[in-house]
Amino acid sequence: MTPLRMLLPLAVPIFLVASCNPPATDSYAERGEVAAKASKLIEPIESPNVEDAIWAKAKQGERIVFGKPGEPPLFALACKRTDVGSAIELTRFTPTDEGARALIAIIGNGHIGRYKVDATPARQGFYWQGQVPANDYNLEAFRGPRTTEATVPGGGSLMLNANPMVGELIDECQRDEVEETEPVSGSDKPVEPTVAASQATEAAAGARVR
Repeated sequence: MTPLRMLLPLAVPIFLVASCNPPATDSYAERGEVAAKASKLIEPIESPNVEDAIWAKAKQGERIVFGKPGEPPLFALACKRTDVGSAIELTRFTPTDEGARALIAIIGNGHIGRYKVDATPARQGFYWQGQVPANDYNLEAFRGPRTTEATVPGGGSLMLNANPMVGELIDECQRDEVEETEPVSGSDKPVEPTVAASQATEAAAGARVR
């Protein structure tokens, strides 16, 4: 038997194995790029530990923050003035990726709200932030004696302690909303008398003189 015939049986299995794997294409290169990008994405985190965390008023404006004393905040609520009225701004200080969008679920005290949040630039990285009209019914989830849960993708569930200052902030923002939308009852500008009214006044004055 010639050497070629001896190698032929070995070549057939090798050919079959190779034929099982499709050739490399652009789609495989694209998958590699996606995998490389995915490896750089921020990894999901567990639900934050909120032991000893409290609500506190922030130094600037109508804003309160939730977190452990002496540590970076975990969550924040603020009253904002917008072109369409007052709004409650929600900030979940969970790192996220630039350009990311999601829904934050707010659950508590018999209410469930789901609101749009976007990756918002901060001093370091990006955090989840969004705005809700101050008169949104499901903001009632923050009121009451029970804990409120705030959940975002990849950030776990953050349990927010009940505190009266949360309701007070929402109340104040809602009052501002009412004041902004109420029609003006009168005008400070003095009303110019009409010609007929002036003539009637002069006639009455002349009658009294006579």
